[in-house]
Amino acid sequence: MGALVLAHRPHLNRIEVRDRLRETCTKIGPDAYDNNGHGRNERYGFGRINAERALI
Repeated sequence: MGALVLAHRPHLNRIEVRDRLRETCTKIGPDAYDNNGHGRNERYGFGRINAERALI
């Protein structure tokens, strides 16, 4: 997925790619996420990767 983001946005560095993937994940499951839904969940991580959102 990181390669797809870099193909669309070649100016991003590795940290920006990582953050882009984390920020655009679709939250799953009933448990709360840290940082008002934008953070991490102990069970589900950052959620499900959403390729469409990552490329917008």
